Amino acid sequence: MAEGMAPLDIVNQLLLDGMREVGDLFASGEMQLPFVLQSAETMKSAVAHLEPHMEKSDQGGAVASCSPP
Repeated sequence: MAEGMAPLDIVNQLLLDGMREVGDLFASGEMQLPFVLQSAETMKSAVAHLEPHMEKSDQGGAVASCSPP
């Protein structure tokens, strides 16, 4: 947001890319489960912080949810 990125772009581009990397590291055995879970909690906190800003800047589009089904 400070660099002019929309909150939804931060989630979709930066945070999800980071979680994809975490998943790849876990799949290859380079990362242990507790660190994956910690990463997921961090992502959840970041999304919670960005959500109020998404509602303000969203132009009628849907906000992606990171909650499990």
